[in-house]
Amino acid sequence: MGVSLVMIGIIVLVVLVLLLIIGGGIAVVIIVSNKKERNNRANSAASDEMQYCSSCGAKITGDSEYCENCGAKVEQ
Repeated sequence: MGVSLVMIGIIVLVVLVLLLIIGGGIAVVIIVSNKKERNNRANSAASDEMQYCSSCGAKITGDSEYCENCGAKVEQ
């Protein structure tokens, strides 16, 4: 017959092992990707929290100590 049943079994086994390895690698990539995405969302949500001047209500940019609009000291 040429190819014995043992050889076919070995080939099937090797293919299954390769699929498990590839599938596991894909799962790891997906998990790491999802974790990075969650971290990015958390960081962007924190940066979306704008500060406003308690004196005039203007937006405070960055780590300013004084309001650029009215000059009042920013309460941290």
